[in-house]
Amino acid sequence: MWNDVHVHLALVHLPIAGLGLALVYLLLGEVLRTPWLVRGGALLLVLAAAGAGMAFKTGEPAEDELGKQAAKAEAAFGDATERVHEHEEQAKIALWLAIGAGVGGLVVLVTSGKVAPGAKLGGPRWLRIATLLVAGAAMYQVGRTANLGGEIRHTEIRAVPAGPAPR
Repeated sequence: MWNDVHVHLALVHLPIAGLGLALVYLLLGEVLRTPWLVRGGALLLVLAAAGAGMAFKTGEPAEDELGKQAAKAEAAFGDATERVHEHEEQAKIALWLAIGAGVGGLVVLVTSGKVAPGAKLGGPRWLRIATLLVAGAAMYQVGRTANLGGEIRHTEIRAVPAGPAPR
């Protein structure tokens, strides 16, 4: 049976995959001047922003479930509480950047015109570039947040503290 942690872990992949694919579509759309790629990327940004909202919304119940599990087996969780807090703080930034990218994607969809064979790329170019930049920032922050989330339970991906140099 799935618990809140399972739901959160499943949903966090939506903004990661959505933003990554959207960036590819938008970049190719700009370089190749292809309306359907730009519109597809813009739609993916809207969906990724929705996914980021769902992932964020499920974070608090997942934290509560993790707390219950930690109370039962404290030694297995170590510094999870501090790591969850840092993950949550970074998730707030990622959410707002994803929402900004999603809003930009929606505006690009509305202003880009029809997708028809031989159609030219519509809408202001500065808007597409600005949306692409915000989407890139969102992708970076979502990736950073995801890594911090992974560090909560995966000790093998944590940075190794610097120690004395081997002799």
